Amino acid sequence: MNDVFDKEAKETKYVLLKPETTPIYSHLNQTDDEIDLFELFNIIYKKKWLIIGITLLSLIVTSLYCAYAKKVYEVKYLFSIKPYSMIFINDWQELIDDNGKGQKNTKQNFITDLNFYLSEIADKKLSSIKHEEKFLEKFKIDEKDLYPQLIKESNMSFEKYFNITIPRKETQNKRVIALRAYKDIETTKKILNQYIEFSEDEIKQEVVTEQKAVINSKRLAFEEELKLNKQKEKELNKKALTNKKTDNYSADLYADKTNTLVLRNNQLLINIEKLKNLKSQLDKIKVFEIDYIDVPKKPFKPKTIIIISLAFMIPLFISICFVLFLNALQNRKKLNLKVQ
Repeated sequence: MNDVFDKEAKETKYVLLKPETTPIYSHLNQTDDEIDLFELFNIIYKKKWLIIGITLLSLIVTSLYCAYAKKVYEVKYLFSIKPYSMIFINDWQELIDDNGKGQKNTKQNFITDLNFYLSEIADKKLSSIKHEEKFLEKFKIDEKDLYPQLIKESNMSFEKYFNITIPRKETQNKRVIALRAYKDIETTKKILNQYIEFSEDEIKQEVVTEQKAVINSKRLAFEEELKLNKQKEKELNKKALTNKKTDNYSADLYADKTNTLVLRNNQLLINIEKLKNLKSQLDKIKVFEIDYIDVPKKPFKPKTIIIISLAFMIPLFISICFVLFLNALQNRKKLNLKVQ
């Protein structure tokens, strides 16, 4: 009898619980398969002040950061390495090749492609960290005022303050130099101008010093030749006068030689003057020619618009997710209580 009674009790309990448990599990199946957007919006609306508060707090903190953060300004110059005049190159080649015998002087180390040479020296100087350090030391510029830029070359990376890039392959003589500094835009521009002038002087010193040495040696050779020719000219004139009374043929021969020397001496005087002009032209060489200056009014960093936009979107998204997560936890607790 007890067994029969227990069996009936269990069946009765099952029958009584069945109408209550069925809606619960059917509701679970419905939430797994479908998302009630209206309910989600209702949940978000109920917690709107929490979401607005988190987003506003993020915006306030971000705005304070952007207002008081150190401003980094960037100045960019597009410049070209100015080519030599073809007249200068032709005169230079002609004078270096002149050895008084109508033959080319192969011993002189004349650089025929001065433009390529200038580009090579300029790139070498501008990419050198030692050159940069020398500039900072000379002008007493604190490195803390400059914003370093990461440079990658040949699987190596290092930091430089003055970044040089080639904008396009088809413009090999063009360069872009950029400087970022924790200074106002005018100060940043001034530092970049100083660096360009300093670099130009350094490049000119390396290139011009070598060429001036060649000019000086050639000028001394011309002057020595001119001195010897004038002595020969005096001797020939003396012999011509001596033999004029006795031997007209010898006198005419000496006179012809004298005229040849005079012509050569005149050419030497012209060459010496040309060398002086070339030397003065070397001093006036302009290595860089500024094509374009990019001086933005807004700072490079902090990027206020991007930062504030992210400060609005990210906290808004996180706070909504947080509210939905809390609601899901509460629903789960209520469901567990109902099941129990």
